[in-house]
Amino acid sequence: MKYKKLIGAGCSFIQGCELGDENSELGYSVDTYPSLIAKKLNLPYECLAYGGVSNTGIAKMILDHDIQDCILLVQWTHVSRLGFNINLQADPTNINGINWFDFAPGNWLFDSNRWHTPEYIKKLSTSGLEKFQEDFYKYVGNDETFVLYSDLAMKSVLHHAQQQRAKVIFFTASDQLIGVNGCLAFEGKNFTVFAEKHGCAFGQHGHPLHQAHQLAADYILQNVNIIDD
Repeated sequence: MKYKKLIGAGCSFIQGCELGDENSELGYSVDTYPSLIAKKLNLPYECLAYGGVSNTGIAKMILDHDIQDCILLVQWTHVSRLGFNINLQADPTNINGINWFDFAPGNWLFDSNRWHTPEYIKKLSTSGLEKFQEDFYKYVGNDETFVLYSDLAMKSVLHHAQQQRAKVIFFTASDQLIGVNGCLAFEGKNFTVFAEKHGCAFGQHGHPLHQAHQLAADYILQNVNIIDD
């Protein structure tokens, strides 16, 4: 089968944060490993990713996107993040819509020491949402909850991809998802540990840089049957 494009989906790693071109007009880097693979296969590339997204948020981006007859390469993120449509207006630029919010333990968005706090977060901070997040993780923040939501997100993507004749490849930034729903690993490791093992450079905010993405692309091209079903 001839696939018409390759879509990379995930969090800041797949957006390519700290690679230097992630804030271009495209809104993502062309030096991430999904993009490098698309170049190698001579396929158009599309990116569904943003920093801090949850696995439910990744799934929503995919379910709302045209993935028919494509290769879908997903790197699932940390399982403790959980995204929902909330009854408040949040980020007007979010690909998942203005009411979408990705919760996380100790969410960096609410960190008063950040160099720049978006206006929408200042408004949300006075709405009680930060307190809600603290209570949410206090009462339901456990591995059973986290893995369940990630498992449901993964299964929804697999079902959608089957309907759209898309070829799905799962990798992960979370050890807890290796092997779940066919999720692969880089030499048995998640992306960041794989990068650490090979002595790759990281940005100041913890994102693997160019060498790591090139090694990940090479690993997938050598070890994963991408084109043929």
